[in-house]
Amino acid sequence: MLVGYMNRFMHALRTPKIDKPIAD
Repeated sequence: MLVGYMNRFMHALRTPKIDKPIAD
């Protein structure tokens, strides 16, 4: 969902491990 996408985006900004996207 949109919330999951935003969560993943924000998480990517906080962690350098962007190569491992969160499938939520």
